[in-house]
Amino acid sequence: MPAPKDSLQLDDLPRVRAKLRLFGRETDREARLECIVLRNCRYDRTRAALVELAGEYFMDGGREESLHQVLADSAEFLEELRIPPGVSVLQQESFRTAATRHAIHDHWTVIPLPTLDGKTPEQAAADEAYKTRLTAAVFVLEQFAEIEGWSVDLNVIRAKLGMPTLDPIDMSELGERWIDEINVIHWPRIAVETLTNDHLSQFLTNVSILGMRSLELKVGQEVIRRESTNGVVDKEELCGRLATLAWDSDGALDYLRQARVRAEAGNRSPARWLLNELPLRLARGESAEAQSLFSRLHTHHGREPGVAETLSAIMQQLEGAVRATGNRAASETESLDDEPQQPAQRIWTPGMSESPGEEDSPKKSSLWLPGMD
Repeated sequence: MPAPKDSLQLDDLPRVRAKLRLFGRETDREARLECIVLRNCRYDRTRAALVELAGEYFMDGGREESLHQVLADSAEFLEELRIPPGVSVLQQESFRTAATRHAIHDHWTVIPLPTLDGKTPEQAAADEAYKTRLTAAVFVLEQFAEIEGWSVDLNVIRAKLGMPTLDPIDMSELGERWIDEINVIHWPRIAVETLTNDHLSQFLTNVSILGMRSLELKVGQEVIRRESTNGVVDKEELCGRLATLAWDSDGALDYLRQARVRAEAGNRSPARWLLNELPLRLARGESAEAQSLFSRLHTHHGREPGVAETLSAIMQQLEGAVRATGNRAASETESLDDEPQQPAQRIWTPGMSESPGEEDSPKKSSLWLPGMD
């Protein structure tokens, strides 16, 4: 594992090829080694490496079983990153986004796919007999990207393969029957800014019911943007809803901020939005912001129903997470090279020293809860 550094790049990160789980003898089972591996184009190479590493455990007598299934084509290019401890949440999100974009834009077109009889998309693009199947493969990939919330543009793939791109659909001329004119598989192409307020509200309901997460974010953003929807849609609640759908913590925090601002503008308590923000700040290691939130909630909202109880629950969960993370990081750090390590990123809890160099008192609880003044 590479040591976490500010200069850490995507190419520095190892990729997970298999996961090994060693179990000791149990009451009703002998000791065993379980290996979890994706059966894709790298399967034979991965298995060969495992046999070389621990051949005695992969001899006759073992058995294989299917744990779950994934989209065949996606199994060929998706890779799991092994990110070392100490890397910030923001950097982790950046790595995963960059890895997905690279896998789809640069790698997908040059790997053999089962749906194309083992041909690569680039090879299939040159063969007229595979035109329909290639179009379907790109379309399925696009739907999968929509479901997973990948920040990728499949028109980049279409252009690269010499296929026609799919442009946004202008809805301004379809009238009242617009929802019947467009098949649901083409909904992501709808130019939401061309919908009337009534159609936009209906569209938001439809995509929410169908669980089209990326599209709900897109439609919700348009609803919030329009001043003409003020008073028609509860935008405070909508911002809170979009915060739960956001694909990254920056997006979630921005929606929570908007919800809080709208609550305060309407002379309503912003406590629930602040409570939702607190775990995000803690997970991101943003101690100053977390401390400010905690103080504000305790001082100004501590007597509101459920606030003190929720704060207590968050802090108790955090204490367990800090212990678990500390133990795991300590064991993983032992396997790193013997080079000077940067101080581990810490998660602040009330009562903890702000300076990394200062020791926290072992005799005192690191958690401060309402009522412990």
